[in-house]
Amino acid sequence: MRAISCWTRLALLVCVLMAVTGCGQKGDLYMPEGQTNLIAAG
Repeated sequence: MRAISCWTRLALLVCVLMAVTGCGQKGDLYMPEGQTNLIAAG
């Protein structure tokens, strides 16, 4: 089995860190109140 290269490991680590640091940056999730526009797909 081939070992993961240093650059691949670094890229994976950067992606994981970006995902973790991005969590919760805009506050709690909520459903907005009021009128909403629904668009039917199809």
